[in-house]
Amino acid sequence: MKSDVREYQTYLEPEMCSSARATAILGSLLCIVFLAADAYALSLPLSEMIVIRGVVVLSSLSLFFVSFAYQELFIRFYNPIIFSISLIAASSIILMIHLASPTDHAATVYFVGLIIVIMLMFAWLFMRTEVALSGVTIIISSYAYVAHINGLATTDLFVNILFLCSGAATGIFTQIFRNRHLRQNFLLTQSLKELLEVKTEEAGDYAHQANHDELTALPNRRYIIQKLEKNLQIAKQADKVLLILFIDLNGFKLINDTYGHASGDAVLVKIARRLEQTIIKGDCLSRLGGDEYLVGLMLDKGGLIEAEEIVNKFTAIVSYPMNIEGKKLKVGASIGVAAYPEHGDTVEQLVDFADKKMYQAKNGETTVESAEQLGGESNIISFPYTKNA
Repeated sequence: MKSDVREYQTYLEPEMCSSARATAILGSLLCIVFLAADAYALSLPLSEMIVIRGVVVLSSLSLFFVSFAYQELFIRFYNPIIFSISLIAASSIILMIHLASPTDHAATVYFVGLIIVIMLMFAWLFMRTEVALSGVTIIISSYAYVAHINGLATTDLFVNILFLCSGAATGIFTQIFRNRHLRQNFLLTQSLKELLEVKTEEAGDYAHQANHDELTALPNRRYIIQKLEKNLQIAKQADKVLLILFIDLNGFKLINDTYGHASGDAVLVKIARRLEQTIIKGDCLSRLGGDEYLVGLMLDKGGLIEAEEIVNKFTAIVSYPMNIEGKKLKVGASIGVAAYPEHGDTVEQLVDFADKKMYQAKNGETTVESAEQLGGESNIISFPYTKNA
C-alpha cells in the first residue's frame, strides 16, 4: 500500500511542477495587467502599487525558478511553498483593499481577485485539502476584518464573503473530481504498464522457446546456424579459423533402453552443461536433436594445428563417467570436424562436412553389447583433413 502511494506521488510530481510553473506565469502576467487597472481603481501613488504588485511578481518568479532549479527540494516542501505563495498573492489584494479609500472601486470589487486565488488553491494547484482550507480560512477572515474596519456595509460584506465561500466550495468539489480522475488515470497507466511487462516477458519466453532446445536450454539448430553465420563473417574479415565439431553420443541408446527416458534426458542435460563450461565467450554450442551436439569454435589462423588436441579434449569431457540417480553411467563420442577455410566457405558446407566425418567416425565405433558397459568408445577422424578426405 505504501509503495502504491509513493508511486502515485511520483506519478503526480510532473503535474505538480507544471501547475506551479503555469500559476507562476499566470500570476505574474495578471499582476502586470492589473497594474493598469490599479491606476483607475485606486487613489494610491503609482510607486506603492508597483511595490505591492512587484512583491507578487517576484514571489511568482521565485516559484518558477525553484521548481526548475531545485525540483526535488520543491516537491519535498511543495505544500508549504505553495501555501506561502498563495497567501502572498491574497495578502497583496487585501492590502490594496485596506489602502483604498471608500470611494475607490478597489474597496468593493477587488475581493474578486481573492476568489481567483482561492479557486487556484483547490482546482489548479496540488495542495492538500486541509492545507488549502486553512489558507482559505486565513484569507476570508483577513478580508472580513479589513473590509469591516474600512467601513464596508454589512450587507455588502456578507455578500462578498458568500462569494468567497462559494468559490472555495466550488474549488473543493473540482479538486475532488480532479483527484478522482487522476487516480483512475494512474491505475489505468499502472495496469497498462504491468500488461506491457507481462507481454514483453511472454514475448521473450516465446523467442527463447523458438531459439532453444526445451530439454537442455541450448540453442537449437536454427539459432546456432544464425550464430555460426555471424562467426563465419567475423572469421572471413579477421582472417581467423572457424572450427565446427559435430558430436554424436555413443552408447546413449543403450542407456535410454535400459534405464528409461528420464535417465537418458538426464545424461543429455549433463553433457550439455559440461560442453557449456568448456566453450568460451564467442563460441557456439547447440543440441541439434536426439543425442547430437554442434560446437563452433573461433581460432586464430595458426590454431588449426591444435584441432586434434581440441577434439580429444571434447571427447574426454563427453566420455567422463557421470552419476545419474545413483547409477554410474558413461557415454562415448563420435566427432566429425570441419574448418573454415579448408572445408568450405559457407556454414552449410562446413556443417555437412562435419556431419559426414561424424558418420565416418560412427561407422568405426566399438559396438556396445551389454548394459554393464553403458557407453562406447570415442571415435574421431584424425586431423588435418583435406576437402577430398
